[in-house]
Amino acid sequence: MYEMVAEKADRQLLKENFPDGLRITAIKGHVIDLENRVIYDHWQECQPEPTSRIMCEPLGEDWIQFQDLSNDILNQCQQNIARSNEPGIADPTRVDMDAWARRRDNPGDLIPAVRPPGGTLADLIYRLPPLTFSEQIAPWFSQLEQKAQDRTGLTPVIWGGATDDPTARQSELKTNAAIRQLSITWVMIGRCWEGTYEKGCKLLAEHEDGVLAFTSQTANKYGKFDTVTLAIQDLKEGHYHFEADEAVPMTWGQRRDLAMWMMDKSPEILKAFGFDDPLNIPEIKELLDMPGMHIPHLDQRDKCMDVIGRLASKEAQPGPANPDGSPGPKQPSVQPEWEDDFDFCAKLVQQYLVNNFELEQGNPNGYENLQLYGQACQKKAQAPPPKPPIKASVSVALKGSDLGSPAVTEALENAGIEPPGVQAVIQPPQPKPMPVPVPAPPGGMPPKMPPPPVQ
Repeated sequence: MYEMVAEKADRQLLKENFPDGLRITAIKGHVIDLENRVIYDHWQECQPEPTSRIMCEPLGEDWIQFQDLSNDILNQCQQNIARSNEPGIADPTRVDMDAWARRRDNPGDLIPAVRPPGGTLADLIYRLPPLTFSEQIAPWFSQLEQKAQDRTGLTPVIWGGATDDPTARQSELKTNAAIRQLSITWVMIGRCWEGTYEKGCKLLAEHEDGVLAFTSQTANKYGKFDTVTLAIQDLKEGHYHFEADEAVPMTWGQRRDLAMWMMDKSPEILKAFGFDDPLNIPEIKELLDMPGMHIPHLDQRDKCMDVIGRLASKEAQPGPANPDGSPGPKQPSVQPEWEDDFDFCAKLVQQYLVNNFELEQGNPNGYENLQLYGQACQKKAQAPPPKPPIKASVSVALKGSDLGSPAVTEALENAGIEPPGVQAVIQPPQPKPMPVPVPAPPGGMPPKMPPPPVQ
């Protein structure tokens, strides 16, 4: 823009003193400051497509032509509707036009009329035919809209309007393929935001000093609000960089469908993807979007996170002394309670320490206190169930086929009244007496012997 200055000496003065560019600060028309400044360090252009010029076509440029044609069609249709209310034509010598204008229409009313000689009543009054739309307007308008969608990439598939797919998976694949047409525009918008954030940090470093602290507007995965501390000196030295995600973000419906699709997988796959992770409970509940639904571990997570906050702010307590008087092992400042899910709390504390490993250096007392609490929860979760009390007496019913030393020993051991490895003494059964044959009478046949008993 220096070349627009008329005086050559002034142009040369500007080029020598402000080689990168000139920023003019004026108040009420009076110039108070001149500063050498590069405009690209403070202004960021947003290009919707790759181009060598800053002034490229905007995002809505592809729709302007089709929108103008659509407006013209709608305007013509509206004019046809308005002009279709044409007045009628009547013979003033036979029809009293003043009386007709003053008269109100009544349903089913009869109007006295005399047919003209050699004619009909239609010869007295004539109605012009109403204007009608062309039959080609509807198909032409549909083709215009389809052409606009194909050129811009905003097809009904992206908005979920295609319902001819037999399965939801096929519809999802078709939607992902349609979104690829918009990926170039998305990448260019991401580059614009990268430059905008970098220029914002540069301005912040130029006009601020010290340390800035920011609190996030949404809670993190632990149910707490993160606080970010920023040193302005790091910005002055250029220690920052921004990268935009090149992938088009998924809609809430797509994320919910993906979660429901994953829930049909085996437990091993779900565990590998963290579906059983305590920190993912709020995200899964949000995707289910069922108001009033109670998630069992959600309340437990909130309570355990409150305990974690108290443990991190205190140090472990000394345990009870040993019999010899030496100090016992340390204990956490908060003990697990009866209503807690010990296994769940142990996993949550472990995951918290993994994600906040810097506590070991910055807050060693709180780190040790959290470790002891997690170990106490793990110990209670892994405690074996209590043994049932030993019975004083027991009655055992055995069938004949179950008799024998191994079977009796196993039954007695299960009853808790026989030491393991000791064989029970089994008395063999007494043999049953055999029937004595009766002698046959003289001259007769000997009697039949009864069948032997079943052993």
